[in-house]
Amino acid sequence: MPSSEVQRHELLLIPLSETELKRPLLLVWNKEKPFTPIQRAFIALLAQDAPQLQILL
Repeated sequence: MPSSEVQRHELLLIPLSETELKRPLLLVWNKEKPFTPIQRAFIALLAQDAPQLQILL
């Protein structure tokens, strides 16, 4: 179901096929403070596509 913004013609849906969209991601953290369970879960999710992040877990 389209969002209300689409229904009000404030946004336009543009179908994309076979297009890979990537952008850089930068992680910043305090080395002296352990990750919370939520932060660990987020890093684990990111690590599915960027295995080098496993070192943080």
